[in-house]
Amino acid sequence: MILIDSRTGSSETSRRDPITGRLSTSPGLNSYSPLDDPSVARLCSLAISGEAYCADAMVLGNGPAGGLGGSPATEAPDASQGAPEVEVSSVNSSGSSLVRIGIEVKDWRDLVSSLHSGRLQAGLSDGLQDGQLAHLLRCYDVQILMVYGVWRACPDTGKLQNQWHGKWYDVTVEDPPKSVKYEYVSRFLMGPGFLLTGIRLVLLPSLAVCSKWIYDLDFEWSQPFDEHKSTKVFDKSGRLNGNRCLFDRVEPGTDRWRLKHRVQLAKELPNIGYEAANAMAKHFKSARAMFAASKEEIAEIRFGKGNRRIGKTRAEGIDDVLK
Repeated sequence: MILIDSRTGSSETSRRDPITGRLSTSPGLNSYSPLDDPSVARLCSLAISGEAYCADAMVLGNGPAGGLGGSPATEAPDASQGAPEVEVSSVNSSGSSLVRIGIEVKDWRDLVSSLHSGRLQAGLSDGLQDGQLAHLLRCYDVQILMVYGVWRACPDTGKLQNQWHGKWYDVTVEDPPKSVKYEYVSRFLMGPGFLLTGIRLVLLPSLAVCSKWIYDLDFEWSQPFDEHKSTKVFDKSGRLNGNRCLFDRVEPGTDRWRLKHRVQLAKELPNIGYEAANAMAKHFKSARAMFAASKEEIAEIRFGKGNRRIGKTRAEGIDDVLK
């Protein structure tokens, strides 16, 4: 489920008017957006736990059973002031936990302006009234900052510039009016004050692309968590314990530990995903046997719900790597 805040400045990811709900032309989004469809995204007031400000958009998705741990968000969006009521439970019908993903969307000029005024970063480390990022951290399980636009450091002055209709313009701030150096933004976004928050930074070329990414974010997180096979292969953090994951923390030297190790090795082979890697790890009783196997034996290994074979083409690619 995608919820878009109905405030001006937040609702531009959809072309629907915040008041009437009808399609209109947003200055930054004058073509089709996947969030135009009311069955895909809903306009509402995104206020959680009485917060006056939360995010531009929120995606409600499926997380691992038992939750991500330390989830800060415990209440539904505010349905007051004409916003549609949204019923939210912490556990859905599939047994997965509910994950709240908060998305803050900014163009480069808004990013610089909010950074200059302190509206963006206040409360992260200075104890002042919380800004936008601090609200994201307190209200959501996963936090994303999307910044869109085409930008560069001016070759002559080193100032931050934004491209508009094929021309480059200095990005300026007010009070007092002045342009800013490229490093003013890059060093904040790459500094420990931002990176250690865990907020994901996504840089995109346009507002239309932001809308598509939010749509795809919802698509991926709407799937039952246990169906994300790649998560079971690539997660090495130990954060997904208890979700039938081969990467659960296990005692070294046990059969399960050896199986885990073989899966890790097999998934590094070309064109081998979770199910094929799992099948190879179970077929061969040791890593040495797996790497010494003939391409004919590898080709006949079956995996997945369709009981598919790895096949000759993939087996030949694996054989080339192992040689």
